[in-house]
Amino acid sequence: PALNAQIMAEKLANALERGWHFRRAGHSTVRRIMEAGAKGCLVVIAGKLTGQRHRREKFKSGHIKYCGEPRNLWMDRGFAAAKLKPGIIGVTVEIMDPRAKLPDEIEIKQPS
Repeated sequence: PALNAQIMAEKLANALERGWHFRRAGHSTVRRIMEAGAKGCLVVIAGKLTGQRHRREKFKSGHIKYCGEPRNLWMDRGFAAAKLKPGIIGVTVEIMDPRAKLPDEIEIKQPS
């Protein structure tokens, strides 16, 4: 389940609803995903985190592809919403598959 982006987004939203601080919850989610063997992950928490104004916090680790075919093939995306007293907080989790074959990876072969 730690490599399924939708499950991790729902777990993170549930932790926020139970009263966890957003920064602690975000960092622990990133750590859990990376320990499960992902090549990279991105967690975005957006909404009224502290104070009256809306803002967005990003937590990331490892390799993340933002565009192109590798993103479509290897990035798993999940979204969940946490309902808190100040308002709704959106949670987006993106995980790069551990089996991802990226076009910019270089393999050097030894001469035979």
